[in-house]
Amino acid sequence: MAGASAITNDYSLLYDGNGDYLKIDADSVLNNHFSGSRNGGDGTGGTLSMWYTMHNAGQSSYGKLYTKQGDNDSLGLATSNARKINWVFPTTSGSPASTAGECDFVHTHSTSTWYHFVMVYDMDDVTSAQPKCYIDGSEETVTSTRLGGGEYASNDDDTGNDIYIGNYHNNGLRSWDGNMDEISIWNRKLSDAEVASLYNSGIPTDLEGINGLIGWWRMEEGTGTTVADSSENSNDGTIGGNPAWSSITPDD
Repeated sequence: MAGASAITNDYSLLYDGNGDYLKIDADSVLNNHFSGSRNGGDGTGGTLSMWYTMHNAGQSSYGKLYTKQGDNDSLGLATSNARKINWVFPTTSGSPASTAGECDFVHTHSTSTWYHFVMVYDMDDVTSAQPKCYIDGSEETVTSTRLGGGEYASNDDDTGNDIYIGNYHNNGLRSWDGNMDEISIWNRKLSDAEVASLYNSGIPTDLEGINGLIGWWRMEEGTGTTVADSSENSNDGTIGGNPAWSSITPDD
């Protein structure tokens, strides 16, 4: 990923905190990169990258960045206050959404400021595994609390679960309030250097042809209700609710 180059970026999606979402239908290529069923020694893991702004710095209603959850929760990401992003995985005890941890940022989020968030995940050790979290290219402190007890569930399986960007299962209860842009998913763990290259000093980069990219939703349409997947897999997303196309982008 060395030498990543900037890319034209004219639009983002603006969520109003009232039921908006981007839905990517379930597909086998997107399964189990952030779930316990990755445990078993393959060591590939996965990486999620996204750009966002907050209009409400606290997002006190746990505004959702990303979910791929069902009866057995896999990964859910939500802001808990101006300094943290919560992540949720299942454990072997308690309710499905029984494992919570936080990426505790060293700086306070500001409203209407673009941030680049990356989570790198590999649950090789179900007793202690934690994701690595990055904000604006730098790794952040991660804390973990197993609310339900037990070990991380190595048999968790998110097969068949749709992905929702900016909401929680289309129920409108934890809608995002702010912009989102340039969402990408990888079927491998990106290195520190690769994450820094993705951030590129605050300017989104061209990901075409880079190894392991399995989903890339650029949000460059500027009109309509479809967001194209610019990876080779073509898992286009569908807009729900009433988000607005915005000309405010990370490289402004």
